[in-house]
Amino acid sequence: VHSVVVAMANEDYSARQSRLTELVDMIMDEDEKESIFTRTKHVIFDLLEVPESGRAARCVGGMILLTIVLSIIAFVLETETSEPFKSVKPETWTATETAFTMIFTVEFVLRFLVCGVGGLSRWRFLIQPMNLFDILA
Repeated sequence: VHSVVVAMANEDYSARQSRLTELVDMIMDEDEKESIFTRTKHVIFDLLEVPESGRAARCVGGMILLTIVLSIIAFVLETETSEPFKSVKPETWTATETAFTMIFTVEFVLRFLVCGVGGLSRWRFLIQPMNLFDILA
């Protein structure tokens, strides 16, 4: 394994990715890989959709809620024309909006990818009212 790792250090990304896939295939059979994938989906689902599943899930839910509130505050302050807000560079507001959009997009995509764990088809997930609002936002 050590010689494989040393060889990988000198390869380009696609060659390393291919070699890493070969190593995983040698170490794990299909059932083990599927089991890890399934467990990961369940963990992500619990973190994003079931706040009562644990402290980490409550923390993630709180962080998303805080992000929503901060996004709204930033949106309101961006339109403020009094000092000190009118002296804020437009690039600052753009960067802030971009960061919030990225956070919300990652959260939505992760929820979409694991919605099957909760028994929803991807189509049913997309047409739920709250998810439609997320898409429109």
